[in-house]
Amino acid sequence: MVSAFVLFLQWILCFVSVVGRGAQAQGQSTTDPVEVSAFRSISNHWNLSSSASWNLTEPCSGTAIDASTIDDTRYDPAIKCSCSNGTCHITKLKVYALSIRGTIPEALANLTLLDNLYETLNFFSFNIISTINHHGGHHV
Repeated sequence: MVSAFVLFLQWILCFVSVVGRGAQAQGQSTTDPVEVSAFRSISNHWNLSSSASWNLTEPCSGTAIDASTIDDTRYDPAIKCSCSNGTCHITKLKVYALSIRGTIPEALANLTLLDNLYETLNFFSFNIISTINHHGGHHV
């Protein structure tokens, strides 16, 4: 009788452990690898380094997925992400008044769910028509 009870407890502990690991794995979302590469390329192109709101290792983490908005003045540069089914996508990108000079990098086209590029008060040069066509009509 004792051995049956011990076996039952072991089975329960094993079940709880497996279910707990599955729930933990589901709760951890990661940024789409193509977007990580694009984000790093954009960061290098604009000479931006990691910060609380601009994580080059795992972009869709911290402030990128918390309750703050892209308009939060505490964070610049910043991104916001949308996550589902364990994968996150960069949907908003802000580089406001950072005096960035140069071009908008081609890698931006790989942020396929980007719906807000907040790049005011910088010094970008680009052909607006080819940029809009190349980026699939994203809101630039």
